[in-house]
Amino acid sequence: MTKRDFFRLLIKVFGLYSCITTIFYFVPQLFSSYIYDFNLAYILIMIGSVLLILALLFVLIFKANLIINILNLDSGFDDDNVVLGNLTSESILLFSVTIIAGIMIVNGIPDFLYHLINAFKKEVSLYSIDNQEVNYFGLVSEFLNIILGYVLLVNNKKISKILDRN
Repeated sequence: MTKRDFFRLLIKVFGLYSCITTIFYFVPQLFSSYIYDFNLAYILIMIGSVLLILALLFVLIFKANLIINILNLDSGFDDDNVVLGNLTSESILLFSVTIIAGIMIVNGIPDFLYHLINAFKKEVSLYSIDNQEVNYFGLVSEFLNIILGYVLLVNNKKISKILDRN
């Protein structure tokens, strides 16, 4: 594996992780704020932010060579090869997708259970946990986070093959 391949791999893994965290943390926060404050300026800022983030993620995942060229990441090394033993770029991507999926599942379960218990307690008793309102948006968001983590975990070979294309 060359230095260029290694940096391309790192940029794509970072882009994939950023994409997933954006989908499940930034976008729900934008939409939940939109629900409480409805004005045109906020809608334009939200659309602009989402488009900017999508453009950045597209560059990170699909145009990693452009970043390597602009930042000159592959120059200044003594030799051109990176020795990682028997690891190929596909196996590193497979491992990375598995780790990201595991993080999504592990981070999503506590919040999902909190929102689920709070919703259940509100239906059963007069008081919710800590006298808070039930956040159904958070409940659905964390549920989708867990489901997407599971889908990534099950389809990690297909995803790593898609990301490994040059």
